[in-house]
Amino acid sequence: TKQLGVSALVDEATAESVQQFTRDSRLRFRRCGRFLLPGLSEPVDVDQLSTSSGECGLTAHQMECFDMAVKEFTAGHWAQSRRLLSEVPYEDSVRRFLRTFMDGHNQKVPKNWDGAIRVDSK
Repeated sequence: TKQLGVSALVDEATAESVQQFTRDSRLRFRRCGRFLLPGLSEPVDVDQLSTSSGECGLTAHQMECFDMAVKEFTAGHWAQSRRLLSEVPYEDSVRRFLRTFMDGHNQKVPKNWDGAIRVDSK
């Protein structure tokens, strides 16, 4: 959560379970990407958990662009991801994280890219 600048993160399986078993329409999930977390041998899809009035605060169009940007990022289509992320406000911390990650690689997809961001520490 610290690196992405959000309050709550969950893996995809948890997000799906919560969505399936809760009727709380205020809960929102958005995919942040694939991450290889410390102590795990396989990457996991990570989602941000927020409330409808919570920290995401994106319009429907911005959310759609963000979702597509994460898919393009994971697939290694970073130019398309950057273009889509430009539709998301700069203040969005996950947008900034992804852009900074790509900038750190000079906007070039690393060799052997498997779509996962390696996280060395919490």
